[in-house]
Amino acid sequence: MMNHYLTRAAEPSADAAVMIVLGQSNAHGHGLAMKAADRIDKPLKNVFGLNRMYNQHLGLSDVTWSGYTSSEMNLGETQDHTYCLSSELARLWQAEIDRGNPRQLPDLYIIQISIGAQGVVPAKGEQNNMWYPYRPEKLIPGPLGTVDISLFSYSVSILKLAMNHLRKIKKNPAIIGLHWSGANDCVLPMDQLEELAILYPVLFQGFRKAIGQDYILYLEKLLLKNRLKDLGLPEEGMHFENELYRKMVQSDSQVKMISAEASPFWEEDTLTNGIFVEDHVHYTADVQKWFAHYYLKQALLSFSKADAL
Repeated sequence: MMNHYLTRAAEPSADAAVMIVLGQSNAHGHGLAMKAADRIDKPLKNVFGLNRMYNQHLGLSDVTWSGYTSSEMNLGETQDHTYCLSSELARLWQAEIDRGNPRQLPDLYIIQISIGAQGVVPAKGEQNNMWYPYRPEKLIPGPLGTVDISLFSYSVSILKLAMNHLRKIKKNPAIIGLHWSGANDCVLPMDQLEELAILYPVLFQGFRKAIGQDYILYLEKLLLKNRLKDLGLPEEGMHFENELYRKMVQSDSQVKMISAEASPFWEEDTLTNGIFVEDHVHYTADVQKWFAHYYLKQALLSFSKADAL
């Protein structure tokens, strides 16, 4: 079913690919500072993003796309030049085109909005509930600790403007996927965590309405059991949230779970599980690159099938 929807999106007339990455700290590779040689300082020719300078504002009438670099492209917190899904997919995509582009990939457009330690349920207070769908509109830019953005309303606005813009300058943008990286609610008591069953549909239906076309929503499975042990917290919140994800997958063919357990780095019986740095919650650079390779592979399969139609 996954490839069915990707193939539908990547019709022969598709002339732009779109990757959307939303969520909390793993969505932008928290703490994974790039080596100087790996930074993308020169804007890429065939990959584009939304620079904070032009797009991190309320009341925009349109978005402004810029050649992708590994800085300024997260419309959430200020943490740049990190190894993350977005930067690594951008690197891989441009390399594929530079190699001659045998699968005829179109230009890639990346939308990234993430702030660390942010949940969907309002119980943790305004410093940690920036994804709460009913949060009053607010946008204060800056690094974690300063940044204060009502992420749902802002993301809905950006997604609608960005997709409408692409449909104007292109003809048929195809969405590779929307990758959701959550986790910050699973530490709440169960009576508060149960609100997720109501709030997640509001969140994801809001994204889908704003985007206005088919795509696969990828829910990142929570695997932070050793982090919860570090904090002296039970695992039940993590299992509850993963079960919510599974129910969404079962009820909607356009929702899939993606898990770092499927990466070659997964180790069941170690403290880092082979996928996290020493804090047992943030992915390693290798895992971020694995996510990027996964989405590139899906895109290559999708566009090659589209070309064969």
